[in-house]
Amino acid sequence: MVSLPDVYLPVDRLFPDFVSTALLENFESADELWPDELPHIANAARKRRLDFRAGRHCARAALSKAGCPPVPIGRGAGREPLWPAGFVGAISHARIVAGAAVARTEHTAGLGLDIEARDTCDLALWQRLGTPAERTAAEAQVSAQDALLLTFSAKEAFYKAQYTRSGQWLGLRGAEVALDGNGARFEITLLQAVPEVGPAGARFEGRYLISGDVICTGICLPPVHPDGLAAARA
Repeated sequence: MVSLPDVYLPVDRLFPDFVSTALLENFESADELWPDELPHIANAARKRRLDFRAGRHCARAALSKAGCPPVPIGRGAGREPLWPAGFVGAISHARIVAGAAVARTEHTAGLGLDIEARDTCDLALWQRLGTPAERTAAEAQVSAQDALLLTFSAKEAFYKAQYTRSGQWLGLRGAEVALDGNGARFEITLLQAVPEVGPAGARFEGRYLISGDVICTGICLPPVHPDGLAAARA
């Protein structure tokens, strides 16, 4: 069984109890990749290899907590992790921490996890790329930079979760984020229909946390309805 040291980032708070999570701070301590995983980074730079290895280490640790034996975690055509049958999950890493979240498909249609270092946000860039509503909301926050980075991170988490169902990536303006100023939650509204996920206007709720130098967001899509769509809020 993979063991991990205690990490200060309480990422488990982002998800319901049926989601298993794992984190790693020291990337050098990650287990070696499995032979089936090595071709995915055969020509990658050292940093990318460390990131990839740390992410797979966390993924196997989270799967172990969920009752799944260790397996290789491949990579799909969209660079997404390929999870064992019966499981969905997400992997993320910033400079100082890597993490993974995993759950059984009977509980959720998809999971999203994103970890960002707080000093990586280009304020001018996100002022251009965010929707007008997102920019206005961010500018009203005490820390506009944190608000913009949270908005970006929330989209990244949601886009990972929805890809499990749709098999397609959304542009940065394919959905809109509203942060809950009184708590640690956010809401994603689809601005376009997404196959297997929901129509334009469908809403999904996620959670975020800020801990030291790190911002982290997570989202757990409801189980799939008989109509084939995740159970979004109307």
